[in-house]
Amino acid sequence: GYFGPITRAKVNASAGGSTGGSTGGSTGGTTGGGLQGGAGSVDTFTAISGLSGEHVGEDEEDVEIAGVEVEVDDGSDIEITAVRLDFSTQPGNNDLDEFVTEVSIWLDGEELARIDSDEFTDDDAFDKTISLDDGGIIKAGERGDLTIAISGASNIDSADAGDTWTLEFESVRFIDA
Repeated sequence: GYFGPITRAKVNASAGGSTGGSTGGSTGGTTGGGLQGGAGSVDTFTAISGLSGEHVGEDEEDVEIAGVEVEVDDGSDIEITAVRLDFSTQPGNNDLDEFVTEVSIWLDGEELARIDSDEFTDDDAFDKTISLDDGGIIKAGERGDLTIAISGASNIDSADAGDTWTLEFESVRFIDA
C-alpha cells in the first residue's frame, strides 16, 4: 500500500515529518519517529558468540545471557518494535519464575523493555512477545547488538541450581522509514 495525498497531508500534520513519495510510490523520507530512508530490511542476524553458556546466580541482576548482532541494509533506518522469546528447560518440570525474576531487552546498552518472568506463558516452553519502548533504532548500513538480560531469583532450590535453560529468539519485529 501507499499513502495518498490526503493521508500524507494528515500524517505530515500530526507526525511533524515528511512521508515523501508520490500517489503511486514509496512512503520514504523521514517519519515522525526519526527514521531516515525508504524501504529497509535486516541483512543478517548473527548470534553474539561471547554470550553462550552464561551462569546466573541468586539475586544477580541484569546478567546478559544471549544476544544477536543485527545488521541493517542501506535502504532505511529500522526501529525494533518487539521481540518474541522462548525459554525452555529439560526436563520441562520447572517454572521460569522459580529461577528468574525479570527479563530485560537491550539495544547497544540502552534498555528497551523489562518484564516480570511470570508474564511468560507457563507450559514448559515459556514464551512471550515483548513490545519495546521507542528508540530501538539502528541506522541504515549499521549494526546493533540486541541482548537479553535476566535477574536471578533470590531463592533457587539447591536441587534446581544446576538446571540448564535455553533461550530462542523466535522473532524480531521492526519498522522502516
